[in-house]
Amino acid sequence: MQFENALVARVCHDLITPFNAINLGVEAFEATQDAIMLETIKESTAKANAILKFMRELFSSKTDEFFYTKTALQTFASEFLSGYKITFNLQTDMNEIPAMFGKIVLYLSAICKDLMPFGGDAIITLHDSAITCECNGRNMKTPDINSETELTYKTVIQHSLLKQLTQLKCQLIASQEENRIIIKITAI
Repeated sequence: MQFENALVARVCHDLITPFNAINLGVEAFEATQDAIMLETIKESTAKANAILKFMRELFSSKTDEFFYTKTALQTFASEFLSGYKITFNLQTDMNEIPAMFGKIVLYLSAICKDLMPFGGDAIITLHDSAITCECNGRNMKTPDINSETELTYKTVIQHSLLKQLTQLKCQLIASQEENRIIIKITAI
């Protein structure tokens, strides 16, 4: 039950800001009929929609027989992260990505959002034997990805990633320089 509560809190937390902006924008637009206000409403609606689509995909249950396309993963992550001023690039030679690795890409994308509060660039490289996530931005937060961290709405994604990696018998190593964080996932 704690996991479900943390998950719901996480999704709601990410949706509050764009929905508040939409509500306030609609009220202001009704009073002023301002075209700039209408554009702000459209931007907030697009951000809320991208968050919902991303979270739905992130926590959907996919069977082992399911494969993501590279384009689909790129789109889910790019649209979600762009609302937080983060550019995303998925680098892989694979056109069809097994669901278990697609989920790891999505988990890492969500973690990038938390590591780069002021925006930046996220690059995830996926090869047969390893996944590398590189985050570049200013005022980066220190990654705290371990199984001992308290389960809160901010860490639910990290715990989900660690659970997936345990099932796949993979290890995660994170390193940080001033404005750069690299997360490497390899088979044990």
